[in-house]
Amino acid sequence: FEYWHVLNCHLQAGKQGGRRVRQIFEGVATAFKTAKNKLKEKNPENIKLIVCGDYNGGSECGAVQLLEKGSIGPDFIEDGEKVSSKEKVLPIPPLVDALSANGIDRGGDP
Repeated sequence: FEYWHVLNCHLQAGKQGGRRVRQIFEGVATAFKTAKNKLKEKNPENIKLIVCGDYNGGSECGAVQLLEKGSIGPDFIEDGEKVSSKEKVLPIPPLVDALSANGIDRGGDP
């Protein structure tokens, strides 16, 4: 039996990149902890995770960068501000954009 985890987001809008990064980081970390501690999955670092919803930002958004690269540091600037005071590293490998992975253009920013 395999579990699928779904993180449905509606991240904070406006000039709050740091808050969006925290929201994504905490959501992914919670899915990982649930897989590891509650569901006792064999390989929680390789959970099947779908992250969907409204990120309120495009590819330049810190939350998207965190998902696609697996980490983000204090040097990342969004809307003129740091999105994190220290390095944040997801407890799982970076995620893949399902559309881009299948050759479909995301259509730019929302």
